[in-house]
Amino acid sequence: MSMIITNAGRNAVAAALANNTPITVTEIAFGTADRFPTGGESALTSEVLRKAVLTHGVTEDGKSFFDARLEAEDGPFVLYEIGLFDAAGTLLFIGRIEGFNKLVMLDQPVTLDMRVYVLTSQFQNVVVQIDTSFAFVPAARTITASGGLSGGGDLSQDRELSLDFGSLDLAVAGAVDLTEDTLVLYDASEQAFRALNMDVLAQATLGTAHFATAAAEEIAGKARWLLKSAAYTASPGDRVAADVSGSAWQLDLPAAPEAGDSVIISVVDGDVTTNNLTIDGNGATVMGDATLAIDTAIGSVPATILLVFTGSEWRIA
Repeated sequence: MSMIITNAGRNAVAAALANNTPITVTEIAFGTADRFPTGGESALTSEVLRKAVLTHGVTEDGKSFFDARLEAEDGPFVLYEIGLFDAAGTLLFIGRIEGFNKLVMLDQPVTLDMRVYVLTSQFQNVVVQIDTSFAFVPAARTITASGGLSGGGDLSQDRELSLDFGSLDLAVAGAVDLTEDTLVLYDASEQAFRALNMDVLAQATLGTAHFATAAAEEIAGKARWLLKSAAYTASPGDRVAADVSGSAWQLDLPAAPEAGDSVIISVVDGDVTTNNLTIDGNGATVMGDATLAIDTAIGSVPATILLVFTGSEWRIA
């Protein structure tokens, strides 16, 4: 007797693997059609008898077995077909018997216990072979893109996912934590993974042409940059991206700072030589003066300074 897995059986195994649920063979059916199965069957050609599985297990050499009992009164039949069904009535395996003659002997009734073996490798092949013509992953299963991803679709063909945060608003809409999340990208040219901190992404989206130094990063932690274009009073740890494209304005430092507090200020838009950014100590001195004017660009980019409160005044670090 030889057994093969059916197409429906492959689908059932694939769904069970995807959902992490077991498959249980509950019934063994017998038929009288003298034919060779192909695996495309969903039922026996000529079923005459169906029995519940009494016991099942796995032998030492890796064969799964299922036991059923043919009663004395079952028959008479010449059996050629045999099938294994699950609880949902799905034909998982089908096989051929070489003309088994089940007789009914009235003068000497005999019950018959039958054991059906299935090679475990049938299941292993379904697990290993990633091929829709064999593994039968249901096409109804889909990959749904969300949270900033686009693409996806059902599994009837190859699918692609893409990630494109064209602006800070899109990044926020995708539920990205700008202070904690890290985006990992694969650099094909270097054949290595690269980590992009979301805070750096925010800076790039705001249009800054440079980033704070490593020392400034360590002092300021992971605070977000604040885009300001009019009078503003900073808090300790703020990163202020100043816009002076419309007019000059004043930034007041924290009113009651503690030693070690810091504020980073970067002019990201506008001409500071025309529209000055005035930094007011708000009761404390800034480099010995009550105010400090940013009125000169550094190289080809606007000025960026890191101010640290020493306990008595604000100093440029």
